[in-house]
Amino acid sequence: QHLDQTALRETYEETGIPVQLLLVEMKTLATAPANSEGPNESKLITEPIAVAQRVSEGKPKIIFWYVAQGDSTKARVEGTQQENEEFDTIWVPFDKVASTLSFDDDRQIVNKAIRLAQQKQGE
Repeated sequence: QHLDQTALRETYEETGIPVQLLLVEMKTLATAPANSEGPNESKLITEPIAVAQRVSEGKPKIIFWYVAQGDSTKARVEGTQQENEEFDTIWVPFDKVASTLSFDDDRQIVNKAIRLAQQKQGE
């Protein structure tokens, strides 16, 4: 299964909220097509905006970060979390998101995601 589909499924399972990846304008290091200006040109993408590594319960964990959007006016679906998952799903304004996170690197990544999402909304 592709990473983006896994991210959508995991988000739904852990939050009970279906989301869609948001196209954001970002430079990418992916190999550029022959007709482009180069690998670092900005373009609209749904690729991961960051990759992080963490040890969780003694096991290495790799986290791929995407920018996605969901509908806060719809009720979350109950019963999507696995038995060992106890995640609270909350909606907060952009300026309060960082205060809900435990790790500094997560806050930096989320702040980047918020900037990209706000640029997209400003179009």
